[in-house]
Amino acid sequence: DENTKKKHIIEPFPTIYWLTSPKLRTLISQMELSKNNNVQTMEARLRSSQTYLDQMERAHSSYGRTRWELLTQGDRESVMERGWENALDERRGVAGISLRKGRFDCVKCLHAHVAHYLAQVAEWEEENEGERGECERDDLNLVGKWTMESIEALLIDGGGGDA
Repeated sequence: DENTKKKHIIEPFPTIYWLTSPKLRTLISQMELSKNNNVQTMEARLRSSQTYLDQMERAHSSYGRTRWELLTQGDRESVMERGWENALDERRGVAGISLRKGRFDCVKCLHAHVAHYLAQVAEWEEENEGERGECERDDLNLVGKWTMESIEALLIDGGGGDA
């Protein structure tokens, strides 16, 4: 039956950036479980400004575009043959957020946003010959940036209190 077939469809995971630091992963997990700076507070912060939403739209779009561009032409053809384009094409953003629905205020996973943000900063520094400072990209992942700022503040304050 058709429903049984749908349950057994294998679809690739859309994430392209991963955090490898156990300490950073732990700190972000603590934030996700905290009362402050969790997924819900990040979503509320995004909704507080159309400028934030516009920037996150660009961040999601650049993520999807980068993922699609990383595939070879043969990979793309294979994706299309298998019907995986909904999971891997340019219409899926950070953590697989669907760009078709226009919900750029949704945050699934702070880890995915931080990984994307750190990759963007590293790419910007490389393009600017190792220059340090504020990353000036109009598609910068704000959720990742805000999460890292919260972690930095937590570490500076001595690690106490709620993430």
